[in-house]
Amino acid sequence: MEIKKIIKDLKSIFKKDKIKKSHCEALADLLKELEKNKKKIKSELDTESSKKKRKKLKIALKIVQVQLRKGYSKLNALKNCN
Repeated sequence: MEIKKIIKDLKSIFKKDKIKKSHCEALADLLKELEKNKKKIKSELDTESSKKKRKKLKIALKIVQVQLRKGYSKLNALKNCN
C-alpha cells in the first residue's frame, strides 16, 4: 500500500512540474510578443504628427509597459521554470 501511495505522489509532483513549465514557457512567449508590440508602438509614436493619435499611442504604450512589468514579476515569481 505504501509503495503505491509514494508512486502516486511522485506522479502528481511530476505532473505539477510539467504544468508549471508549460505556463512559464507560455508566459515567456507572451512577454516576447509584448516586447515586439512595445517597439511597434514606439516607432508609430515617433512618426505620428497628430496630437489625438499621439495621445492614444502614449496610452497604449503605458498599458503595454504595465503588462510587461506585471509579466516579468510573475515570471520571476516562478523561478524554477527552466
